[in-house]
Amino acid sequence: MRLWNVCLGLLAFALAMAIWLPCLHIFFRKPLSDFYRENGISPKARQLAARHLQLWTEPTWNTASVTSGDAALLYASVLGPLLEITAKP
Repeated sequence: MRLWNVCLGLLAFALAMAIWLPCLHIFFRKPLSDFYRENGISPKARQLAARHLQLWTEPTWNTASVTSGDAALLYASVLGPLLEITAKP
């Protein structure tokens, strides 16, 4: 009986995911023009490039950014130099 309940629960979960996952794009839709342009660089790509250049040109990181949850800044400032050191022969 317990195995039957587990199988029934997994089946219900799979059915719910089969209905819910295809509907997620409705709630999180963003305009395609943010990510793609026929000619030139899209605004999102320009923003990401500026952010990465800022991370690479600033040798130290701001503690206020880290406490606010800026994981990209933490990664670039702490792990970036470590990876550069370990990658050198």
